[in-house]
Amino acid sequence: MLNVEKFTELVEVKFNNNYTSCAKEIGVNVSTISRILNKEVEPSTKFIKLFAEYCKKNKIDFKKYIFLA
Repeated sequence: MLNVEKFTELVEVKFNNNYTSCAKEIGVNVSTISRILNKEVEPSTKFIKLFAEYCKKNKIDFKKYIFLA
């Protein structure tokens, strides 16, 4: 499960609220970022995996953003 509020903060701070840059860095389509941030969809397993890899690569604690059940 993704903490959307924390992810929104990350997009605002790291990417200056630029969805395109964020999507490119994570490796997903910009529409995926938009839909997640607008709470239109739940993040897919693929997104979670790619986001976790992005966090690891950039030395970000993914546990602040992803809750594992």
